[in-house]
Amino acid sequence: MRKYEMMIVFDEEVTAIDQCKTFLYDTLKEHSVKILEEKDLGVKDLAYEINKKKKGHYFQFLLEAEQSVWVEIQKTFKITKSVMRYIILNQEG
Repeated sequence: MRKYEMMIVFDEEVTAIDQCKTFLYDTLKEHSVKILEEKDLGVKDLAYEINKKKKGHYFQFLLEAEQSVWVEIQKTFKITKSVMRYIILNQEG
């Protein structure tokens, strides 16, 4: 298992944040991803507009998972309208 850091930005105008968090937890649990830390960074201004939106709700996670699960998780994130952007970084060099 490797450690990863993930930052995800939700569009709270599309779906309520509670539903976004439930979706995220369910997706990670479905792929056996362990959440080590999480931070709700709140609503922040975006560096640039995304789909004519200027704000997004940011979450930061420290996760532990197998490398192979990220392809499926990223596919899920790409087709979900409430996910504006995400980035997943390997913490182990």
